[in-house]
Amino acid sequence: MIYAVKIQLKAKEYYNIIVKNEAHIRMASSSYWVATKSRWVVFASVILLFSLIQKVFPESHGWDLLLRAACVLWLPIGVFWLNWFIKKSVINFLHYQRLREIFFVLKVYDEFVKKNESNK
Repeated sequence: MIYAVKIQLKAKEYYNIIVKNEAHIRMASSSYWVATKSRWVVFASVILLFSLIQKVFPESHGWDLLLRAACVLWLPIGVFWLNWFIKKSVINFLHYQRLREIFFVLKVYDEFVKKNESNK
């Protein structure tokens, strides 16, 4: 990004804000990637745990099996819900941060760098 390089050279105090914003974007992108990839791990663990419950408690049937499964499966199901929530929230956050970054860079460039270059 040429504007960011010019801001780094001409208005260093504002470049730090741009770098922090980019760090937030990278963190949010990583969180989205982890939430997307771990969904399949959680799904596989639910299937594995449910089959394990049936092997460990072969005499359990009906409500008894369902109750035992619910006691064991609450954690993977909670993680699955958390993944869904993270993905939903991160998308909105990423759009906001990207727009914020673009407008901030353009505004700082227009206010400081462009005026400094035109004064020469």
